[in-house]
Amino acid sequence: MGSSSTPERTLVSPTGAMRAIMVSAFVVSFYAPIATLMYYCNRHRPAIRYRNPAEMTLTASTSFFFSVARFITALYVDSFSCSVHLLLFVIPLQMSLLFYFLAELRLVLTFKLTELMVAHASRTNDHKHTIAWLQMFLRRGKLLRMAMQLVWNVPFVVLLEMHNYSDLSGSSCPGSLLHPVVTLIGCEFVLVVVATLALSLQLSKAVDNFGLRQSFQASSRVSFFLFLLYVPILVFFYDTDVIYAYHVDVFMDVLISHTFVWIHIVLPVRAAFQNADDDGNAGYLQGTVGVLNAFLHTPEGFDAFSAFAKTEFAFECVAAWRNLVDYRLDAPNHLSAYDIYEQHIAPTAPLSLHHAVKDSILKRYSTAFEANSRYSVAPQEMVQDISYFDVLLDAVMDKIVVDTLPRFQRHALGVIWTDFVAKCNTQLALDKMLSHEALGGGGAGGDAPVRKPTLPTIKGNFVHETSGRLIMIESRRETGSRMSSFPRDNSSTADEESHSRRGSNIIHAAR
Repeated sequence: MGSSSTPERTLVSPTGAMRAIMVSAFVVSFYAPIATLMYYCNRHRPAIRYRNPAEMTLTASTSFFFSVARFITALYVDSFSCSVHLLLFVIPLQMSLLFYFLAELRLVLTFKLTELMVAHASRTNDHKHTIAWLQMFLRRGKLLRMAMQLVWNVPFVVLLEMHNYSDLSGSSCPGSLLHPVVTLIGCEFVLVVVATLALSLQLSKAVDNFGLRQSFQASSRVSFFLFLLYVPILVFFYDTDVIYAYHVDVFMDVLISHTFVWIHIVLPVRAAFQNADDDGNAGYLQGTVGVLNAFLHTPEGFDAFSAFAKTEFAFECVAAWRNLVDYRLDAPNHLSAYDIYEQHIAPTAPLSLHHAVKDSILKRYSTAFEANSRYSVAPQEMVQDISYFDVLLDAVMDKIVVDTLPRFQRHALGVIWTDFVAKCNTQLALDKMLSHEALGGGGAGGDAPVRKPTLPTIKGNFVHETSGRLIMIESRRETGSRMSSFPRDNSSTADEESHSRRGSNIIHAAR
């Protein structure tokens, strides 16, 4: 695979027209780092963010470096020793192969985690330990993946270190070294292609919403097809004058490398810019929280949005919304404050909001619950005000509105959302007109001042009578699930804000 299988033949650098063609191809190939940079800079867009962009960027970078190494070592074959020649060829290839496999594995496990979250939330099965393991791997698996890279490259290093080839030029690497290296690379390539093709089949049931299944299956099939064309060149025809003179092995290596870049980098970047309107609506959609809140309160709306959220890997947000709203409305059989903490906030929470909500918000709640445990307060005895989780609910709604709603309203499941918004707008216009007429054009019915919600804090001046338990002061939520909208008294608002400024964010034990 890019190396001579016959020790008698000496590699030479291309000359004349062949050299000009290779240099031109080398220059053109620099579209890849530009496309990769655009891919990473637009990783927040829906067409890219579900593709594991961080690891895909690493894969594309090592793949491009592999193609650069093939061009350089072919153009300047005598400038490198045999050992360096093989290192520049094999290491980037092996790294890109494993990066690609791990990136797809991470995507499949993310989807599996979503399935388990759905099953856990619907009480159909309890996979709490499996969910915790998957979350740990997805959040903290960097060391494991680095270790896998080291182990993956060990066989080649062993082959290379068995003999010292540093004194030989790249044009005269012995066949005793090239044969096992070519065999090793060929086996690893086939193994990764088969493994990634099998993984892509695991995506076929739900995540083709983003073209993920199609991309990975196409990449695996095309790579396998190119490899099947490549094997005869390596085994049977490498010593022929045509293959030798035109450096077919180099161009095949480069073609395989850029096939990946084109499918997984260039096409998603193009799709991201074609669907840029999804992001352009974010500012407008910030004002639809109340409408979405009402929509999710309808059984049809909640079911449709939940089904769509599963394909967006955002089901935990919808499940959290339901639990938080039930808690705020004091609905029958709602989860307790501690149950919500265990379900969505704790480090091992099965429906964790770690990727959806800012760490600063989750940390405030975690600090409060951990402090109660430290002071030996039984979790089941923790009784909180209904607005205790308002800030968390606001953050969840913001995440849903900005990230999920734009694509939902374009999806087939979002048809009922469009109808609901039309009815809601009509009703709001009618209510506003009737209210205006009833109040004579305004006056006492003017809009109340709206205060920006603040993070819940623990203040010594606001310790409720809870038998010595530690609590968090809730934020005063003015929108969303409030059942009334009476004008606020200005003096009361000023007093509350004065207390908020004076309060310190420290834990206070009431005795």
